[in-house]
Amino acid sequence: MQTGLYIYTDKTASHRFNANKKLLGIFCRITEIKSIVIKPIETPRKLKWEEAQAFCAMFDCKAPTRRELCGIWLNKQAINKKLTTAGLPEIKDEFYWAADTSSEKLSYGLNMANGIAGEINARGRCLIIPIIPLFTPPHSNERYKMDTNSKALENLAVIRQILEQSKMNPNFE
Repeated sequence: MQTGLYIYTDKTASHRFNANKKLLGIFCRITEIKSIVIKPIETPRKLKWEEAQAFCAMFDCKAPTRRELCGIWLNKQAINKKLTTAGLPEIKDEFYWAADTSSEKLSYGLNMANGIAGEINARGRCLIIPIIPLFTPPHSNERYKMDTNSKALENLAVIRQILEQSKMNPNFE
């Protein structure tokens, strides 16, 4: 499955953007067994770490882990191309929060300009990319599962159906 697939709320997906449909997010492969859906939501301003986590929860999403954030950085050019095509704001060359923390006062972040990750004071302000995490469990017959307990689980059936549809149809758009 290729990064950049548009996933819609009506249980369809396409490599081409359809402005007549409501966009759920953009598919992004992190590793062979880990993928995410990037929600097309931008924060109104830079947020403290706790505010960023709450912002994601408002949209039934979560903050990306350090590994997921690195995967987004590696795929940033393809993701930004899809965001631009959809008329949405691109991922900026700024610091973004990860869900991970190293202590009560320090959290991890990644600079999307150069891919350098590091610890940031949790009271500092960074941007956030809300995601729906997906993974393929080893030794499982199920193609994808969601590893979150939020309301986003409702999206699981939609995403599974879309991914199966694209896998079975070589002419899938």
